[in-house]
Amino acid sequence: MGTLFWVLLISAGLIGISLYAHHIRKQKAIDAGHAAERQGDFFKQRHTFTTKTGNISEIINALDMSVLDEKKVSVDTSSEPGIVIFRNGGFIGGNAPFVSVLEGSGNTGDLFRYDYQIESWSQGSKSGVDTFSANVILTQIEKAFLKLDSSTEVERVAATYKSKTRIF
Repeated sequence: MGTLFWVLLISAGLIGISLYAHHIRKQKAIDAGHAAERQGDFFKQRHTFTTKTGNISEIINALDMSVLDEKKVSVDTSSEPGIVIFRNGGFIGGNAPFVSVLEGSGNTGDLFRYDYQIESWSQGSKSGVDTFSANVILTQIEKAFLKLDSSTEVERVAATYKSKTRIF
């Protein structure tokens, strides 16, 4: 019985240290402006930006690539014009890698619309989506839009996902 107690105590201590380290990492990123305080379900939303910026290349050039590189996020243009693909490699703690997409979705007069959302992630991961990386990517996209047009507006709506359910 004594051994089980020590195993549980050490396990609880390691979990506590891991959670504290994640909190410190997140807070440092927020303090540095690399991420923002967000609701927990932000990664399940479609973020629609309305701006005067009509060229997606300008948005790509306005991204702080040093922050994205540091977080191991790749930024690729698609073969289809007006689409940018963001890929993270996941995190060692079991978080799922994911793909997110920024794409032009039309214009109204002199205002252009761009939609950003996470398109796919591995459902079989232990810890779910790497919300830390997702937060960093979204923050960098928001900052790029605001750098180019300070009157950029964003609308957030719940995104719908299709998933397959495994039966035993």
